[in-house]
Amino acid sequence: MRLMGQNWQKPQGPDGWPEEDVAWITPQGVSARLRWAMSVPQVLRPDLPDPRQFVVDALGAQAPETVQFVAASAESRADAIGLVLASPAFQRR
Repeated sequence: MRLMGQNWQKPQGPDGWPEEDVAWITPQGVSARLRWAMSVPQVLRPDLPDPRQFVVDALGAQAPETVQFVAASAESRADAIGLVLASPAFQRR
């Protein structure tokens, strides 16, 4: 099974997946992570949390206003959670 462009539990070497930017920051990789963030959470947890509370739980006091805004104003709960997961603020955590 492939998740986000990688074979699940089958890293390329004994030390895991590469950590260099070039291995992660590709158009295909970013696209795969965005697709995952927008679709998988609702599959894994159909009763998604309130996105406004999710931002607080996930990012705490460092939650940028832009991410808080997205969480509060997205078209659906699933979209809001996906956008929070795909946000740079969440990626840095």
